[in-house]
Amino acid sequence: MMGILLIAGPYLFELDGKNTDSFIFFVSGAVLLLLSVCTNYEVGAFKIIPMRVHLAADVILGLLLAVSSWLFGFAERLFLPYLVPGAIAVVAAFLTNPTDRNTTRLI
Repeated sequence: MMGILLIAGPYLFELDGKNTDSFIFFVSGAVLLLLSVCTNYEVGAFKIIPMRVHLAADVILGLLLAVSSWLFGFAERLFLPYLVPGAIAVVAAFLTNPTDRNTTRLI
């Protein structure tokens, strides 16, 4: 779901679709979708990537997404659409129990 929202990000936030800020949304969304399809869990089609690797990648991608507007120099005009989903990805990764597919960890 997050991958689809990130790919739609440039349209949701009325970006021109040609700059770095749009590219970050597209790439982040595509990586998340690819990761989801290849992970060994309920919705994974190929089940190649272990869940722990998926969650580690979520943390790394979330952190990069959260700081990307500062990293690429457009934070003065737009940062919340990158910070919020990045933070959500990191928090969700830490709340997910990688061993039991039916439960999530709350703390």
